[in-house]
Amino acid sequence: MLFKLIKQIFILLIIVVAFLIGAQNPQIVTLNYVIASITMPQAMVISLSFSVGLIAGCIISFKVFTSLKWHNYRLKRQTRLAHQKDS
Repeated sequence: MLFKLIKQIFILLIIVVAFLIGAQNPQIVTLNYVIASITMPQAMVISLSFSVGLIAGCIISFKVFTSLKWHNYRLKRQTRLAHQKDS
């Protein structure tokens, strides 16, 4: 229950920060990349960069935590088997 409340507050905080950033950066910018260029508001560039970074961070964290959980599971299993063998 507490985790759900913290999650909702965090999402609300991100929305408020995104709104503030968008209100402060209405300028149009041009992004040049290897094969093309695109013109968009600076707030959109900041929002997209933030979103891509957030998603990449979540994916990497998920992979790290999953591998740690598997390692923990294997260690617990080895410990349990060692105790059964000793008994």
